[in-house]
This record gives sequence, C-alpha cells and structure tokens, in this order.
Amino acid sequence: MSDFMRPFVYRGDFYLVETNIGTEFIPGNHVSLDIAIDETIDEDDMRYAEICKTLRDCLEGNCIDSIEHSIGYYGRYSAPGYMDATDYTWGATEADVMETLTEYYGIAGNPKASN
Repeated sequence: MSDFMRPFVYRGDFYLVETNIGTEFIPGNHVSLDIAIDETIDEDDMRYAEICKTLRDCLEGNCIDSIEHSIGYYGRYSAPGYMDATDYTWGATEADVMETLTEYYGIAGNPKASN
C-alpha cells in the first residue's frame, strides 16, 4: 500500500450488519436507524423489514440476518483528496483499531482525525 494512505480513527456509533457475505460496517453518521445502542435486531423484530429497506443501498450483501447498533472506535486508511479508502475496522479502543489497520494493511502511523 502506498504512503499516501493515512489512518483515520473516529469514536462514535456504528452498525454491524450480518449479511450473506459476512459482517458489514456502517458508520452511525451515514444512516439513522431506530435501534438503541447495544441493541441487536433480527427478522423477529417488527422494525426489521423497514430497517432492511433503509439499508438496501448501503450494503454489498443482499440478505440481512441481524443488525447491531454499537459505540466505540472505528477507522480506515484513506487518501486525503481522493476517494481511495480501505474497508472500516472497529474496536474497543483507538489502539485496537490502529493495531488491526496495521496488521491488515501494513502501514503504521498516528491517526490523522479522531472524534
């Protein structure tokens, strides 16, 4: 990976969506859903169908098993001024996220943005 990619780590809420292709990540500021923090919903929940419709354009998978609303740290590498970016990763601490990013993508560095 090129040196022009920089780590960006944030603190906030996010959704972990279990789909037919695995766990997909959506930052909380990208979509607003009627799911409380630390709540997980599945097809037995009456809100499920409407929430799945809302998420349809945000996911690669086409079959949703469950949606969890969490809060913590998440981050990715991004190229400032470009649309290039890695997938998001998440963890309990900023250090956890940086460790995972470095392990997956091999670039160490200090996060350039943090909330």
